[in-house]
Amino acid sequence: MFERFQHDPSLIGKIVYPNIIWETRCNKLLVTFDDCPNPGSTEKILKALSNNTIKAAFFCNGSTAAKYPELVKLIHSEGHIIASHALNHVNLRELTPAQINEEINAAGRILSEITGQPVTYFRPPYGRFNRHVLNAVKHIKQTPVLWSLICPDYKNDVNLVKFALRFLRKNSIIVMHDSPQSEKIVLEEVRMLIEKVHELQFEFGDPLECLK
Repeated sequence: MFERFQHDPSLIGKIVYPNIIWETRCNKLLVTFDDCPNPGSTEKILKALSNNTIKAAFFCNGSTAAKYPELVKLIHSEGHIIASHALNHVNLRELTPAQINEEINAAGRILSEITGQPVTYFRPPYGRFNRHVLNAVKHIKQTPVLWSLICPDYKNDVNLVKFALRFLRKNSIIVMHDSPQSEKIVLEEVRMLIEKVHELQFEFGDPLECLK
């Protein structure tokens, strides 16, 4: 049970925090990537998704997006959702309410300026939040999205990813990482996920369908 909770915090989270999206609402799988964009891996991820007709949600750090706006535009142009992962990849629970507001508001502004579209969804870095974070997200009319399956690809070990995929469910929101820590295995990880989905006869969903 403990191992499953490590990979699937929605077991308790959806009871304690029902206003957070922890899983899809259509019995389809939603693929998400955190820490985007990352030159060198973002392009490869997009090609793999396109080859398999999969749409995903990319949770971008505002500061990284500001460095690589063309990658954010590329993600957006291919029909994926651009969502917020705060301005910097920091533990928001360690910040003051004013700092939390700036992290969330600044990221939203940067991403909206790049895509020309409002940012609808937010995921706190490390999945860590408190009431100040939830209040700040609500204030700017974003919806918090966590997950029901996290792949520890940031440890650069495909065997750990393979183990995590044991907990895949029909309505899983899956977290992968588009970062320097995961870029060596992320394509293999995507391939493993697709194979597992086909094996279980599950179905990938459109992000908007999965998050509505």
